[in-house]
Amino acid sequence: MYKSVIPLIFGTDESYILPTGVTISSILNNSSNTTFYDIYILTSDDCENKCREVYVPLLDRYKNFDMNYIKMNDRIFDNANVTNPHVRIPTYYRLLSAEILPQYDRCICLDSDLLVYQDLTELFQIELGENYIAGVKAWDDQQPTVMNQRHMLADGLSSMDQYIYLGVLVMNLKQIRQDKMTSIFLEHMNKGYRSDDQDVFNVCCYNRISFL
Repeated sequence: MYKSVIPLIFGTDESYILPTGVTISSILNNSSNTTFYDIYILTSDDCENKCREVYVPLLDRYKNFDMNYIKMNDRIFDNANVTNPHVRIPTYYRLLSAEILPQYDRCICLDSDLLVYQDLTELFQIELGENYIAGVKAWDDQQPTVMNQRHMLADGLSSMDQYIYLGVLVMNLKQIRQDKMTSIFLEHMNKGYRSDDQDVFNVCCYNRISFL
C-alpha cells in the first residue's frame, strides 16, 4: 500500500537518455516501499521510441513506478535561447510542467546528472506556501564578483541572494497555474539569459522562492 505518490519530471534528448535512466534507477533503488513514483519523460518525437527501448529493464526490475512519455512540440521552443554548450532545448520543457501535469499540485524536476540515495518523500513535502519553486541556493552566483554583478544586472535582479540552482527543483504547480505563470516563463525564454532556463525561473519567481 503506497502512502505517497510523487510525480517526477525529466526532460531529455537522445544524448541524455542513458544518464536519465541512471538517475531514475538510483531513485527507485533507494525509495521507500510505501512511495510510488509517477515519472514523466518529456521528449521529442524522434526520441520517444529510443527512451522506451532503453528503459525497459527498469520496468522489469521495479514495480513502484509508472513511466509516462510526453511528446513535446519543439516549435514552442523555437525562440529559446541556449547560451551554454552543455545545455539543450529539453531543459526548457519543464517551463510547461504546470500545464503538463494538471492533475497534480506539485512535482519534482531533476537534472539527469544526479544520483539519488534516499526516498524523495521528505523533499516532495517541503513547505512551499505561495512560493512557486524551491531549490538550493547557488553559492557561486552569490559571491561579490564582477561577473556576478554583471549577471545580476543583465537579469534585472536587485540581488542574487535568492538565486537557486535548478538541478533539484520542487514546483508549486497549483500556484503557478493560479497566477498564470507559464505564459510569463515562455515570454522570458527568448531573452538570451546567460544561464538559460535557470535564469528564467529565478527572474520570474523572484521573491517567491523557497530554499532547500
